[in-house]
Amino acid sequence: MQEAHRQAYLRVLGVTSWIPRQPLSGAARGRRPLIATVTAEPFASTVKEPLQQGVAQAASPVLRNESGADAARQAMLAVRTASRPESVSAATNKVDAEPTETLAAQSTQSQACTPFSAQLWLSGPCALLLEVPALGLGARSPGARLLADILRAVQLPAPAQFIADFKWPLTRNTQLDQSEAAAHQALQAFVQGRLEQHSVVSLGSFGQYAGLLAKASVAEVSAAVGREEALDGLPPAWFAPGLDELLQSPAGKADLWALLQRVMVRWQAA
Repeated sequence: MQEAHRQAYLRVLGVTSWIPRQPLSGAARGRRPLIATVTAEPFASTVKEPLQQGVAQAASPVLRNESGADAARQAMLAVRTASRPESVSAATNKVDAEPTETLAAQSTQSQACTPFSAQLWLSGPCALLLEVPALGLGARSPGARLLADILRAVQLPAPAQFIADFKWPLTRNTQLDQSEAAAHQALQAFVQGRLEQHSVVSLGSFGQYAGLLAKASVAEVSAAVGREEALDGLPPAWFAPGLDELLQSPAGKADLWALLQRVMVRWQAA
């Protein structure tokens, strides 16, 4: 056998080392004994049919110029291909069998959160996170006057002291996670960082998206309105509708007053 053909066969078979069956002329004597006999029948029976196909293809007009090494390579590839359909079919069935509900949940998690703006204010020992319009809360706007009335009613300093703005999304790069869960984490980090230097005993959240401070989805925020909850790394937080919504809802103002009567003892005792 020519050396090029022998190397081609070894590459197709995946053999990286081999032992000659007969002594090689000029080769140094080795410690490992040579293999006296090798039974090629199992291998021959395994590749008999694919090899015959390879020979038939080599005899066809299209492949008549193929070398012996190429024919052997095609024969071995035919053997490998014949053993693949079961594994490929199993993987396909596994993907097809994945529940539709799981795929729908993954699609929902990847949806971007609606852009929103929030402002952090400080009134004595109470911090306030307000969902505001894109341009912010005007000093003479109806929402600002309502906030001042609320603070005076619960014996907090008015007007409140502005601390910082928060705008979501933090970047326009759509390749980054912009889901409601990501907004929840970013809002928590924002408030924790701004309140490190302040002694705060209570935290009020006004608005649906401002409530992402405590919840990972807007749907969960709606269920938390009118309640007070403990947060990791932050003072206890209470949740109320947005200022614009309170302006249009006398019933919402009554519910907020009932909530504030329960939580105002925190800053009255401070």
